[in-house]
Order: sequence, then C-alpha cells, then structure tokens
Amino acid sequence: MGSELDTVVAEVSVDMRTSFDEVRTQHGELLAQLSDEIDGACFENFQDDAFDLWDETCDHFTAKASNRLENADDQTAAMAMIENVVSSTISRDSSHDLALIAVWAYGPEQAVDRIRVMIGTGPTL
Repeated sequence: MGSELDTVVAEVSVDMRTSFDEVRTQHGELLAQLSDEIDGACFENFQDDAFDLWDETCDHFTAKASNRLENADDQTAAMAMIENVVSSTISRDSSHDLALIAVWAYGPEQAVDRIRVMIGTGPTL
C-alpha cells in the first residue's frame, strides 16, 4: 500500500491529465487555431507571459496536492513531484500546450482574447 503522499500525487496527476484531456476533446479545433496563431508570432515577444501561464498552471496543481497533506516535508515533496508531472505533461515551448493551458485556465472565449493580447494581435485587456 502506498503512502498518503503517493496517493495524493497520483490523484492530482490524474485530475490534471483528465482536465487537460477534456479541454482537448471539447476544444480541439480551437486549440489548433490558437496554436497556429502562436506559431505565427515571434515567441521571444511573449515568452515571459507564456512562462507565467505555465507557472500559474503548475502552482495550481502543486497547491492542490500540498494542501491535502499535513506534514511539511510531504507538502514539499508533493510540490516537487507534481511540478515534475506538469513538466512531463505540458511543455513551456509548445504552442499547442500554451493554447491548452490557456483554455483550461480561462475558458475558450477569454483564452482567445488573452492569447491574442499575449502575441500582439488582439486588443489590450
């Protein structure tokens, strides 16, 4: 039988992957469109914003795991383990993954606006 830490990390990892899979299933065409728009922009112009979005996504899932544990060492370990899971699941350098986490975080309509502002093709928010 696994430890509470292992159980929490496994459950949060499954939750994350399930959430992302639902976005892919429900918004596949939009993800492809946004990915193309991102690919057409100069990544250097918005990489800080992209990395911030990745960090916010990672922070969401690391907090979700650590908040379920009482022991400080387990919380720290869970955060590191979940960060590794996020890193292996979504790439900071993938336009498709950037579109995915934007739609996951903000919903489709707001994600379109935020991505277009980020890449410089939309109105300022």
